[in-house]
This record gives sequence, C-alpha cells and structure tokens, in this order.
Amino acid sequence: MRIEFCFLVKRIDRSLKKRFALNRNSNPFSLVTQVS
Repeated sequence: MRIEFCFLVKRIDRSLKKRFALNRNSNPFSLVTQVS
C-alpha cells in the first residue's frame, strides 16, 4: 500500500503544484481532502 500511496501523492502533488503557486498559504493536506 505504501508504494501506491506514494504514487498517488506524486500525482496529486503534480496536479496541485499550479494551485500551490496561487495559494501558498493553503495547507496541502486540506487541498488533498477536498480532492478526495
């Protein structure tokens, strides 16, 4: 499960990098919960 989780995190991180550029004050975990 660890490998799949890391893979998911990498995909989410890639798709949210643009959002992070606009929302640097946002918490990454809060964004992840919104996606899921």
